[in-house]
Amino acid sequence: MNNYKSDFLNHINERGFIYQISDSDKLDKLFSEEKITAYIGFDCTAPNLHIGSLMQILLLKKLQDFGHTPIVLIGGATSKIGDPSLKDKSRKMLSYEDINNNVKGIKKVFEKNDLAQKLNYSEKREQHASEEVNFLGECESINSIRMQVEKISALSQSESGIPPTILILGETGTGKDVVARLMHSKSSLSKKPFVHVDCASLPKDLIESELFGHEKGAFTNANASRAGLIEAAEDGVLFLDAIAEIPIDLQSKLLAVLERRSLRRLGSTKERPIAAWIIAATNRDIQLLVDSGEFRSDLYYRLNVISLTMPALRERDNDVILLANYCATMTSKRYSLEFDGFTDEAIKLIKNYSNLTYQNSLIQYNFCSNLTYLP
Repeated sequence: MNNYKSDFLNHINERGFIYQISDSDKLDKLFSEEKITAYIGFDCTAPNLHIGSLMQILLLKKLQDFGHTPIVLIGGATSKIGDPSLKDKSRKMLSYEDINNNVKGIKKVFEKNDLAQKLNYSEKREQHASEEVNFLGECESINSIRMQVEKISALSQSESGIPPTILILGETGTGKDVVARLMHSKSSLSKKPFVHVDCASLPKDLIESELFGHEKGAFTNANASRAGLIEAAEDGVLFLDAIAEIPIDLQSKLLAVLERRSLRRLGSTKERPIAAWIIAATNRDIQLLVDSGEFRSDLYYRLNVISLTMPALRERDNDVILLANYCATMTSKRYSLEFDGFTDEAIKLIKNYSNLTYQNSLIQYNFCSNLTYLP
């Protein structure tokens, strides 16, 4: 697979849009240095609108996503649409049925493309979950977390049933998702699915359907039955990240899942068994949310069977430098940059980052030869 300087060409090449380019170097240079205006022309009313036209439309959408300017020339005129005067019988007007069939065909292609993207995303999620988990750190608190993870993961080996629910607490960026994946990788469920649900990013008007699934006709545009993310975890691990962001009116439904180990899809009366090991996480003080009535106390107690508290980065001594080196090395590899380590000044700043303020500190340090970071 070719590696282009242009992010746009790399993106469409990875998705199979590129078959052959007559002058790839010239095109790559053009896309990497300028914003391009591109256009296609087609007859959207033609009775035989083919897949090639739709692929061009998708390509223009990709152009727009990368900041370029797409222009669509929609034509057809009387040669395709027909003779509006109805005098020329050989130039038959398209009927409403013909046009509606075209619209249905276009929608079908885009629905398939959307489904393919979702499946690709799910495959990447599962592939990412099955990869070796790098849980970095040498300080006492992280070693303690490691020991707890080993003990918790061992619970999945028992024949007594599903492991107890885990609640991971900690500030943003402390590695709660890494610990969840570490538990999955070390457990007897490592070959099973790992479904990561970011509760904070789910659309409020679709969150119930996304989590619990729905039956055909349950609401407008519910044209087919669909399993939710909870069901998707099957007998693997369901990781509910940002659990405190779930609306209060849906918390009772999640509580029922934990209590009965089953759920009902939206618009259904059938109970479906749930066998997933549930791990939840939040960066908020959930006890305060319980006290203020924003989070159900009974759900909190169901989630908090075993809890882990991740230490903040400022409490991890030299682990900060270890993590910074790891992130810098991975970023350098990704963008083909050179990284020879941090300067003494940079290390000092990283260790004391919590004492810096944006108002009076605008400090630059060399990340690689020509790359500068601002804290």
